[in-house]
Amino acid sequence: MAKNVAVLLYYRRDCKYSVYSLVSILESKVKNIDVYLSDEKEFLNVLNMLSTKYKNVIVGFSFMTTMLPSILSFLKDVLKFRRENVVFIAGGSHASGDPVGTLDLGFNYVFIGEAEESLVNFVNTLREGKDLCDVEGIVYKDENGDYVFTGKPKPINLDNYPAFPYWRKMFNPIEISRGCPFRCAYCQVPFLHGLYMRHRSIDNVLKYAEIFWSRGLRDLRFISPNSLAYGSPYGSKPSPETIEELLSKLKAKANNYGGKVFYGTFPSEVRPDFVGDETAKILRKYVSNKRIIIGAQSGSNRVLKILNRGHSVEDVINAVETLTKYGFVVDVDFI
Repeated sequence: MAKNVAVLLYYRRDCKYSVYSLVSILESKVKNIDVYLSDEKEFLNVLNMLSTKYKNVIVGFSFMTTMLPSILSFLKDVLKFRRENVVFIAGGSHASGDPVGTLDLGFNYVFIGEAEESLVNFVNTLREGKDLCDVEGIVYKDENGDYVFTGKPKPINLDNYPAFPYWRKMFNPIEISRGCPFRCAYCQVPFLHGLYMRHRSIDNVLKYAEIFWSRGLRDLRFISPNSLAYGSPYGSKPSPETIEELLSKLKAKANNYGGKVFYGTFPSEVRPDFVGDETAKILRKYVSNKRIIIGAQSGSNRVLKILNRGHSVEDVINAVETLTKYGFVVDVDFI
């Protein structure tokens, strides 16, 4: 089959992990596809070139709300580019939270929440000339101007997708968990990824950790809504045995390469009510980081209750005291 589909992804430093994830999905799950990355400077030139070279071109943007003011003018210029073989798609936290506003910017389709399965189906459906509106997980505007959501796809198994596109020498923190049982009033996670936590298996984490360290990289970090919920079937309380199994095996493998394990710190954090002597002792034994990030969110029990956080100010204080006792410097996040 001739290569008849190209994907052009907008790239800049503050969305690189999202872009790396998209590259990983597309190149590992879609056959016979070319994926290009471009920054603002060359984006329109690259898009124009691809539109003359390929039968179908998918132009993808993944961005946060905080990025929008700085890219809005650029977006408007790009979205003026119209060719019959070019489709504009958007995803990420902003598009998921405001699909209508994102479509109104000029995008053809918006992906809601986790897009691994949806994106693969979208590309294959486009290639086969079938109706893109049959792809689950997207929002579009129909011919009457009505907004249509095609339905939520089933949650994915993280083990089925590479942690990063290492074959491109692109690396990012390993996502080890997805979903959250706590319905905090300000948070998208449970609504986009579900109330039940899913975890990348220990063997799968170790596989990508070894790839990371074997390439000469050192500091390995992880992405999770709550690092101390790893291995918990529902995510509502810690599973110390699973956390220790993961961290002990990671440390043993890291020692083979001079690598380091950073856990419970940026870009993730831990809930204060998951911190106790047992979990703190495990962290102290295996991790390289000296700092732990606690998600307190407020210093008011009244506000915490309104936010539906499920913990108290006293839990925050206890967590800080416990972690300090085990030699950590504690960073406390408030919103």
